[in-house]
Amino acid sequence: MKKLIYFLFLLVAFKLNAVLPYSYFYAYGENNEIHINWNYIDNEPDLMGCNLFRSEDYITYNQINNDLITSNNEAFTYLDEEGITDTTIYYYKINYVFPDSIINSLAIGAMKEITFEIYSEDTVQITCIPRQTGSYEFRLYRDNCVMYTDSFEDSIKIYQQPENQINYEYMYEFIKIPEFTFSRFSLTEQFLFSILNPVETNNDEVPAGLSYLYQNHPNPFNPSTTIKFSIQNDSKVELTIFNIKGQKINNLLNEEFVAGSHSIIWFGDDENNKSVSSGIYYFKLNVNGKSGAVKKCLLLK
Repeated sequence: MKKLIYFLFLLVAFKLNAVLPYSYFYAYGENNEIHINWNYIDNEPDLMGCNLFRSEDYITYNQINNDLITSNNEAFTYLDEEGITDTTIYYYKINYVFPDSIINSLAIGAMKEITFEIYSEDTVQITCIPRQTGSYEFRLYRDNCVMYTDSFEDSIKIYQQPENQINYEYMYEFIKIPEFTFSRFSLTEQFLFSILNPVETNNDEVPAGLSYLYQNHPNPFNPSTTIKFSIQNDSKVELTIFNIKGQKINNLLNEEFVAGSHSIIWFGDDENNKSVSSGIYYFKLNVNGKSGAVKKCLLLK
């Protein structure tokens, strides 16, 4: 009976999920914190922000944010560290808040680890580790239809070859045997394709003007990315990382450089050498004390 109820709810959830405005929604973490990541890709301009809800039983949900979660750049991140117990599976839902309505998301179950890596020129490798050790059945859905099933112990690597022609939606589901608890997350074809095809520039010449800041590469990135800049004259250069709230995360450079092109690697860390969470970050170039260009990058774990 428990299994029947679960599958009926899953079918209803998939119907709701078909109209949800995100291209990714996933949560991961170990010890006493969980990182929740999602975005908003609909064309509605009046989104006020999001509320985030958490459950331990997939039935009763409580709001965990005090203030409305906002973003000017479509991507949202939230660090949940209030009352988190290691190895417990937590479920999350998003409420997209508009002036006259609310859109509710499908619930996902947090994993211990989710990482994205470029396996080959056309393949993304997704490494998944559930928060509880044991035996699992893995199911991959594409647009609500089961594409693939497998069994694994403790961790699994999934290989996807996305195309940018049709924006399929993928649901990755992990069912623990025999307890029948589960975790899952959602990604679209376009999100996976963006990992293989980051926005970048191959122009190595110094453009017109006193300085130029190039797009980082790779982007999205994990765990590190290269930031390149060019200056036409010997100058003092400052390169700073900010989060989406405008808070300074790390000061990568603050020193003299000779004219020409230079680069530095950011390892996704803050000023205390601690890894930052997944999400959108900005890097800003100042030359001789004057504010310069700002670029956006995406860290995915």
